[in-house]
Amino acid sequence: MAPPMDVMTSSDEESQEWKTTQSRRLSPAVLLAGAAGVAAAVLLACHASGSMSKAPPQPLSVRALLESDELAGDMTRNIMAFGGDADQEHVHQRVVAGLGEIRDAIQEQQPEAHNKMGLLTLSPTQKEAAMRVLKKYSDSRMLGLTQKVVAAVRETAEEKGDQTVLARKLSERLTPSLSDMRQLHKEMFPGFHEEFKLDL
Repeated sequence: MAPPMDVMTSSDEESQEWKTTQSRRLSPAVLLAGAAGVAAAVLLACHASGSMSKAPPQPLSVRALLESDELAGDMTRNIMAFGGDADQEHVHQRVVAGLGEIRDAIQEQQPEAHNKMGLLTLSPTQKEAAMRVLKKYSDSRMLGLTQKVVAAVRETAEEKGDQTVLARKLSERLTPSLSDMRQLHKEMFPGFHEEFKLDL
């Protein structure tokens, strides 16, 4: 497979400045949002690779995966890639704390869902699918697409534009990278055969 293509269009200096800015903006809210995204990735991966069973050999529950060191490590690497230079140990501690807050909030506010997460188990194939999705968030192509989305949102806000303006700016920035988005979709969800479409 060909190496990832770099879709970033800004200069190296501008890219580094953007990464530095994002690193300074890292906050518990960002980590919590990332943790919530992980939960969604797990469910999507399970859907793609088959239904969840209740008694596989050596079961790994959804809750155990969300609380695992492996997942916290991958999230830390993603944030490091997104934010540029940072203290890895500090980022890791914040990731673990953020995941813990998500777990505690679910347990307190939605105890039934919390219990179900402990009962639903993942097969090795389902776990692999979930982790494959998560790892792609540090892919250079994904980071480039994220940069383009952030730029479109920023420009729209500066111009006091509406949803239509944002959709136009996103289309202008993302359409040239459509082939990369399709390839990422295939790599993240190999079980889906429907062609990826950019629908704004």
